[in-house]
Amino acid sequence: MSEFTAEQLVAVHAFLVAGHQIAVEESDRVSGARWCR
Repeated sequence: MSEFTAEQLVAVHAFLVAGHQIAVEESDRVSGARWCR
C-alpha cells in the first residue's frame, strides 16, 4: 500500500465529503420535487 502525505489525505477526504454532500443535496432536490407534487 502506498503511503500518503497528510496533505493528500486531507485533499482526498475533502473531495469525498464534497462529493457526498452534492449527492445528498441532489437526491433531496429530486425526491423533494417528486413528493411535492
